[in-house]
Amino acid sequence: MLNVVSENGKLTIGINALAAVDATVEVTSRGKILFTEEKKFKPMDVFTTTVALNGAGSYAVSVRGMDLSLQSDDDKSLKRPFAEKVRSNQLTNEELFNEALEQKEFREYIPAKKMFLKCLRNDSLHLGALTNLAELCYRSAEFDSALRYANRVLRLDAYEPGANYIAGITYKAQEDFINALEAFGWAARAMGYRSAAYAEMASVALQQGNLLLAEHYATLSLDYNRYNFTALHLLSVIARKMNNPVRAAERSTMIGRLDPLDHFAQYEKYLLTKSATDFAKFESTITNEFPYQSYLEIALEYFSYGLRDEALGVIDHAPDHPEILIWKAYLRGNATDLEVVAKASPAFVFPYRPETLRALEWAVSQNNNWKFKYYLALNLLAVQQTGAASQLFRALEQTPDYAPFYQARARLLMDTTDLADLERANRLAPDHWRTWHDLIARHERLGQIKKHLQYPRRRPGYLKMITRSGSNMQRHC
Repeated sequence: MLNVVSENGKLTIGINALAAVDATVEVTSRGKILFTEEKKFKPMDVFTTTVALNGAGSYAVSVRGMDLSLQSDDDKSLKRPFAEKVRSNQLTNEELFNEALEQKEFREYIPAKKMFLKCLRNDSLHLGALTNLAELCYRSAEFDSALRYANRVLRLDAYEPGANYIAGITYKAQEDFINALEAFGWAARAMGYRSAAYAEMASVALQQGNLLLAEHYATLSLDYNRYNFTALHLLSVIARKMNNPVRAAERSTMIGRLDPLDHFAQYEKYLLTKSATDFAKFESTITNEFPYQSYLEIALEYFSYGLRDEALGVIDHAPDHPEILIWKAYLRGNATDLEVVAKASPAFVFPYRPETLRALEWAVSQNNNWKFKYYLALNLLAVQQTGAASQLFRALEQTPDYAPFYQARARLLMDTTDLADLERANRLAPDHWRTWHDLIARHERLGQIKKHLQYPRRRPGYLKMITRSGSNMQRHC
């Protein structure tokens, strides 16, 4: 990318490389070279320089090797308006709706939901607000609410593709496959949803054991988006289930060409051969800092296709982690396996997927240890079910002996008990700087600026907090 700004007789040139390249930057004016420099770029390198025009009128900037050029007498500026329009003091309902859409795109789902609800108060038949509320409820695993909003749209417009698609994935999550297929069928009439809807129909057909129909829908999905990886994964699985290893291997290889880091395809190759070599190849591709999450993602994709045995097989290979062990116990239906989780540390356990709610709800029903309720509360928070999470946090009272529990509850509830929670967290982990930080910050918000002077300031956790904190509390010491 090339950016050139002419100001006060000088050119400021900026170049951002998108690939590794050897390039030559050159500035000319009326055939005279004003500046030239050879530069080796790595991906995402940024190069900036300033060139004096020395009274030259017109100029040309070129970057040979990157196919970039600009001439002063060739206006290539975009006509797109970038300046924000002057807003009125009162947002129209459509402006409010667009603000809500932006919040949703930024994944600020709670404020987005509030804005969509406000749209509905202004116009109870706003189809866009209803459809988006259905989507947000689906994301939060509030399936009954999602269907309530989606069906309000479909009563007014039976063919609305967005509402039909949301209804379809919601029915599918509830394992109501008849209504899921019916809704996906209508969604597939719209080009924007066609590939995704056919892929979902293929998934439903696979769950129902109809391999031929699943293959038919997955193939249709690729007709409208050849990069639909859900459809590609399904075709790989279907070929394996049809005892066609040659086609299954071809599918997995094709996926690997499109995305060399596709772990699902690598695991499918292993399932075809069950060889230690293929498993080692699969395992070698998972090099991130949370490998158990990669295994869980693969397992949950199999689980979403109704393939419980394959899901459990992936889980069995995964590194030990409380979330993995909970899923293993759930898939096996063996509550005694939860005892290992009950004894394990809750540190760095942050369940966030809507799919994990069912496993955690099952674990809570099978084991009374506080950790399972805590994990469920964290998962509910992650999917914006704040009310249900708050109830669980309150119900645990003073049972947990884990400082982050009380810090999380204090931050969530922010009521008359939050200071007591922060004090308990500090007593449980006095050598951890965050417990001091949260406690003293709360005193500051309450106007008790010098309260922390009563604390033993030689504790290691307190000293770390002072070192790390950039707040007013340093200046009061």
